Amino acid sequence: MIGGYKIRVVLDEEMDEHGLYYHDSRKIVINPTKEDPLASLLHEALHAALAIGGLSEILDGKLEEAVCRAVEMIAPNIYFKAKKTK
Repeated sequence: MIGGYKIRVVLDEEMDEHGLYYHDSRKIVINPTKEDPLASLLHEALHAALAIGGLSEILDGKLEEAVCRAVEMIAPNIYFKAKKTK
């Protein structure tokens, strides 16, 4: 679930990219044979969050990619630190 929407995750070993998000079908496709598929899932989930939140409409492709990369660098740290404090 992202922003109240169920996002389907599909594995596709044939795709060239590490992962892609399809907003119209609310689907993330990940190539599990590429390096670090979990990181790819996080990255595509960030694209989904930007699209659902409406930000991808005002960001050009390069800026959206930069935002996703910046957030993916801190998101796991926040998650795992929060999990340790429980």
